[in-house]
Amino acid sequence: MITIMDMEKLNKSQIILLTLLVSFVTSIATGIVTVSLMEQAPPVIPQTINRIVERTVERVVPHETQTATVITREKTVVVKESDMVAQAVARVRPSLVKFYTRGTEADPGVFLARGIVIAKGYAIGAIPDAKVDAVYAVALADHTITARVVSLNVKQGLALLELNEPTTSPALPASVLGTDPLTLGQTIIALTGTSNSKVLTGIVTEVHEDDKAGSLQTSFEADIVTAAFVDGSPVVNTDGAIIGMFVGTDKLVTVALLKNLVSSLNADSSEKKATSTPLI
Repeated sequence: MITIMDMEKLNKSQIILLTLLVSFVTSIATGIVTVSLMEQAPPVIPQTINRIVERTVERVVPHETQTATVITREKTVVVKESDMVAQAVARVRPSLVKFYTRGTEADPGVFLARGIVIAKGYAIGAIPDAKVDAVYAVALADHTITARVVSLNVKQGLALLELNEPTTSPALPASVLGTDPLTLGQTIIALTGTSNSKVLTGIVTEVHEDDKAGSLQTSFEADIVTAAFVDGSPVVNTDGAIIGMFVGTDKLVTVALLKNLVSSLNADSSEKKATSTPLI
């Protein structure tokens, strides 16, 4: 026979036991629901580049009566965008050059453009009104040398110059030349300025391709005011890889055109004198 008790007739001990029972059942139900939801959750999405997990493994050498123990500790390091910009600038800065007119002790010469050492003994810049065989002064990191124009891309305003001291000039590592295609929204870093170096940051807003060459990227646009650039200002990505250069036509050309200019010199290496021919 089942007896139904009146809640109002419960004594204090019975009320306490009933409360504990309800709490226990509620806890079990909550745990079951939580486990079910966790099993249905999607896999963990890999975190972006600004969160890097470092693992430190410690190994405890066991005694004769002990077993080995491996302890793994994880530490999250936050990489700031400002640090990435500073590292990119530091990577490419040794290869930056400035072009001047050839001056004297009384007349030190006039600043013309910026540029970069793109191969051993060769530099590229956007020198206004450059001519083949013209000679300019080139300011390196610690001294000044001269360089002669050996090839031109007249259409894009680029000049390839041979340095007279190839062994002492900074050589740009091949890995610093960008190989990945530009993408919209990509962060870029421009190195500009006349007397002092300046750093400009922005994003790629438009990429142009050459109709004749198919998918060859020739130029691009960014959300940086062009008046802030000087001719020949190199543009790099956050890894410090060269992705383009500002030329005198208020345009940013891609690294593909810089490589083409060097390739054109290699193709004409059998000739004693390079000729000025548009590459595109």
